Amino acid sequence: MNLLDTLEPGPDPERDPKLADPEAVWARIAQLFAERRRYQLPDGRSLARFRRSVHVSQEMLAARLGLKQARISRLEAQSDLRIEALRAYVAALGGTLVILARLPDRDVHLLA
Repeated sequence: MNLLDTLEPGPDPERDPKLADPEAVWARIAQLFAERRRYQLPDGRSLARFRRSVHVSQEMLAARLGLKQARISRLEAQSDLRIEALRAYVAALGGTLVILARLPDRDVHLLA
């Protein structure tokens, strides 16, 4: 079973006029991607701030991940992170990465 099989039917375009026009829906999606600063993964400064908030140094995190400190530094400097890298980073700090898609009528956990 894949993620799409687990989703409940979406909103009904006949009841929600905003969904009746597919071009308008795609235009809104394009607009959201254009406003990436609100929807993108955190930048390196945010990751470093997160790491420091749990009182973990780059050296400590590198040891937990089996990496060198320089790799952690590069990871935190990246503006585009792979989900697996972010998941490992969060897990090494004792957390769990959760990705939530917020839809008009419900929230869908894509990764929990």
